[in-house]
Amino acid sequence: MKHIKIYKHAKEWISEVRFSPDGSLLAVGSHDNAIYIYTVPNFQKKGNPMKKHSSFITHLDWSEDGQYLHSTCGAYELLYWNANTGEQIKSGATQFRDENWATWTCTLGWPVQGIWPPFTSGDDINYVCRSANKTAGDYHLLACGDDFGKVKILRYPSIQKGSQGVEGVGHSSHVTNVKFSIDDTLLFSTGGEDNCVFQWRVTPHV
Repeated sequence: MKHIKIYKHAKEWISEVRFSPDGSLLAVGSHDNAIYIYTVPNFQKKGNPMKKHSSFITHLDWSEDGQYLHSTCGAYELLYWNANTGEQIKSGATQFRDENWATWTCTLGWPVQGIWPPFTSGDDINYVCRSANKTAGDYHLLACGDDFGKVKILRYPSIQKGSQGVEGVGHSSHVTNVKFSIDDTLLFSTGGEDNCVFQWRVTPHV
């Protein structure tokens, strides 16, 4: 019988986990305001925790080469990190302005500035997810889940404030998460108080 390993490095509950593009590392964001890196498959903690956020970690993404991370927190900070050293890169907004990110789930950043409707606050959009592949029209899709029970799909990058998109309605509560399927033909969303998982068929328009 195999032994189960239990790690308690974080002082509070885990809010986000994401594997590096090559699957060799796992980034874990916690409500103790820190990000922890583990090696895979032995799940040994690598280096020191990343502790510059002033609130709980909400989202994080790896760069395509697996060398860097960016992350957001409950205080609406977007920070950048060296995944090998755990050091914050303070000039990240400039250094990574043309960086290719393996995923995009952060609700803050230049390519998602258009997702915010007028008069909304920083916590009205709970999750975003960029499609893995480009459509026939040579652009990515970006899915958003908000506090108003709506699922929206826009073009990525979405840089014009208040950008219009295709809306899906059905959740009776706030949408907590949205994720594309591997081939981007389906979108899955989860509701908060309605405790529902919805499946949406995605048909891009060229």
